[in-house]
Amino acid sequence: MKIPAKPLLDHITKELDRLADKFPNLANALQSLKQRTTSRFQDESLDFNSVQDALEAIVKDADELDTDGYLYAIAQQLTNQLDALSRSLLSGDVPVLPELAVRLSLREEEAASRVEAGQPAPGGRTKLGGNPQWIQSDATPACSGCQKAMTFVAQIDSLSAEDSDLGRRLEARGSYLFGDVGMIYVFWCSQCMGTQAVFQCE
Repeated sequence: MKIPAKPLLDHITKELDRLADKFPNLANALQSLKQRTTSRFQDESLDFNSVQDALEAIVKDADELDTDGYLYAIAQQLTNQLDALSRSLLSGDVPVLPELAVRLSLREEEAASRVEAGQPAPGGRTKLGGNPQWIQSDATPACSGCQKAMTFVAQIDSLSAEDSDLGRRLEARGSYLFGDVGMIYVFWCSQCMGTQAVFQCE
């Protein structure tokens, strides 16, 4: 059974345009993501595996365009919406689309408010390089060998079924939760060739 592509494409266009209006600083990146995404739904209909491949490609495209983690988090939320929408269309349950659109819109507004407040959804704070986003106070470790402050490498955010819609989607793939929606910070000493990890939670 094939999934009609137009409702998926319409939803992508509407959501990304709305987000571009809401977050002007992301408008250019969202426009680029929109162009890349719509090109993946040009066929009249798609099988479910093709839709799933397109969803994974959306997140990959966002990761390439990303600057501070927000676009990546938005793409994850969008693909979660499209996954639910594609399943609905595959079942032929087209009348549910208006109700689904309202529910997804409310969910996205809540997620957007978290981003505006500087609180991306759990899982959206994972990053490589830059500066750590401490949940509590700065806890940069000193190297046990040379006693110098270590260099930040990465932070890994919690992602579990209890935390977010994305977590519910990924639960079957082995989601994870560190403490109370915690974060693991990884540090490196180039002089002593050593690493350390620091854990903090809400």
